[in-house]
Amino acid sequence: MSFFTLLIALMLEQARAVQSDHPVHGWMLSWVEWVRRHFDAGQKHHAQWAWALAVLLPTLLSAVVFWALSWVAGVLAWAWVIGVLYLAMGFRQFSHHFTQIRDALAQGDEDAARTELARWLSIETHRLTRHQLIALTMQNGVVAAHRHVLGVIVCFALLAAVGLGPAGAVLYRLAQLVGQRWVKPAADGLVGESTASLAERAWAAIDWLPVRMSALCFAVVGHFEESLSRWRAPTDSTLPSNDAVLLAAAGGAMAVEWRDHSQTLGLDGEPVLFTELKVAHLASTVGLLWRSVVLWLFVLALLTLAAW
Repeated sequence: MSFFTLLIALMLEQARAVQSDHPVHGWMLSWVEWVRRHFDAGQKHHAQWAWALAVLLPTLLSAVVFWALSWVAGVLAWAWVIGVLYLAMGFRQFSHHFTQIRDALAQGDEDAARTELARWLSIETHRLTRHQLIALTMQNGVVAAHRHVLGVIVCFALLAAVGLGPAGAVLYRLAQLVGQRWVKPAADGLVGESTASLAERAWAAIDWLPVRMSALCFAVVGHFEESLSRWRAPTDSTLPSNDAVLLAAAGGAMAVEWRDHSQTLGLDGEPVLFTELKVAHLASTVGLLWRSVVLWLFVLALLTLAAW
């Protein structure tokens, strides 16, 4: 079932993309913020309860709904899984930024590319060079594709295999949202230190396996030896370990070099430099990501046939 539900969800997302302002996304954000306001009291056990309520409770509810619908009618459970996957993932949730930046750079309009990149990442871009514009677009495109598509697929497939329906997709998406919303504002005093630390560690733990599965996909569909070599020894110490592994494997798969450089900005303003980059590398990034998705579909198709 995982193969067919995933395939249909991807087709639906391509036909009618879920925008970032979709009501369900707004409800998720409101839920996460409501839990933080009412349960973040600054103590370690409060942080644990807050995270469990924000992430684990909806995850469990998604599995319970799946079990209930399976008992009533299998087709309803199937539709539930497809609907949850459709809302939880999708290239189109970020790819319009990527496409507009690529088109602007292809036309030589670097100002338009800077404006769109600033809108996407909420960073200052007026001093970025053409190399840096391409670098940031590639880097954030890879990370966003992993978090919106590949990582969701991994978690969904793992928990669906043990009968939890779409729970894996819900777990991954909410853990990522909590890790994003509860960690970044902590410096402004909006989130307790214990809560922010737990959210960050929980997200890193949940994303550990999906990142490495995505890195393996990049290696298989790209330059295998180079990707594995960089994966084993990522050189960028300025990024979170998971992101460093992901970008190292992606860079190796595309045979693209990057290294620390004091004048180049990366994720969250950290220094990263992609060397010898051209607009054509943006198309290579898209190709790498789509080949990785197709590889996952192929693997799930084989597992489905084996189960039959």
